[in-house]
Amino acid sequence: MVATTEQIEAFCDYVSAEWSYEIAPDDVTTTRDTLANFVEQWGAPDGATDYGKLPFTIWEDIQTRKGAQRGDLLVMDCGEFRLAYFSGQS
Repeated sequence: MVATTEQIEAFCDYVSAEWSYEIAPDDVTTTRDTLANFVEQWGAPDGATDYGKLPFTIWEDIQTRKGAQRGDLLVMDCGEFRLAYFSGQS
């Protein structure tokens, strides 16, 4: 399954409203990595909430590699896939 335009736009609207990040659909990544994969990579999340019935998980101030700009990682679990946005430098 692939994310629909409506799902991606809803994700963008929610991120913009809740975290004041002005993001475009092209800034959003679709992945089949599970939330467990994200936890394995980045550790315990700093927060979690629900967007409608979908879990929304936040990792704050993470760095993808030495020297890269830190940012927040926001992930929404859509069942078969996750939508993700990273505000830092990847």
